[in-house]
Amino acid sequence: MGKLMKKDDLGAGQWQALWFSIWDDVGAALRLLRADDSQFGKRTFIRTAFATIEGIVACIKHEILQNASTLHHLSPSELAILREEVYSIDNKGKVFIQPRFIPIDVNVRFTLDALITTNQVAIQVNYSAEGWRAFKSAVRVRNRITHPNVRADFEVSGREVDEALAALKWIEQEACQVLEKSVERLRDESATMTEEMMRLKKTTEQLRG
Repeated sequence: MGKLMKKDDLGAGQWQALWFSIWDDVGAALRLLRADDSQFGKRTFIRTAFATIEGIVACIKHEILQNASTLHHLSPSELAILREEVYSIDNKGKVFIQPRFIPIDVNVRFTLDALITTNQVAIQVNYSAEGWRAFKSAVRVRNRITHPNVRADFEVSGREVDEALAALKWIEQEACQVLEKSVERLRDESATMTEEMMRLKKTTEQLRG
């Protein structure tokens, strides 16, 4: 059996390729739905939307794990959850890693909060917003059509499609908001550092003079 590949083992190029691929699929699923507003088209969009959400979460986790300078803000247990790993011991006393399944709603919430923590930005995700409510509702629909028990479980309404689209937009907007604030913070810190360096340079020149 090959080595279990962890999220922080993959190169940036593979994650960028994943990012573009998942959004290409969303576009294709929307075009299919607009061309043929059938139950198949609706179910396809729901499944694609959640594959995209899973992909967004994976990309965010990758970005967090790749930035070694910020990982000290997280506990060892939080890092293990980010990597979706569980540690156990075999009958020979050897430690081994098992992949860990995390429900998508829990995973999204934890990942967004970890992104805020590691980037040290003074914002909070609004989990009482309509987007989060739509996301939770869409999760139930995804689970229902993935594990149908009766024919009615396979039926998807237009409102449920709208909620899946709202959920997708919500997680993208929340993640982008954190990243934009992070860029602003880094820009401010860089400006402050530049000013301090100029002040020290001027002081040094005065001492030499």
